[in-house]
Amino acid sequence: MFKISLKDVMCEHPIKVKESVAVSDVAHLLFRYQVNGILVVSDKNENKLVGIFTTADLLRLMDKC
Repeated sequence: MFKISLKDVMCEHPIKVKESVAVSDVAHLLFRYQVNGILVVSDKNENKLVGIFTTADLLRLMDKC
């Protein structure tokens, strides 16, 4: 399909938040920076990736409210 490698299109400085950050704060970042996912790192070690919070995750949470 595309012959472009990911390294050519990836963001050099992805947004990351600690796992204790409020969902509302992460939602603000998703919309502010117009991204579909934010890296979630450990509270104790910000070099340890523990997950990715996506727009789909936010929509799922909003649907439950």
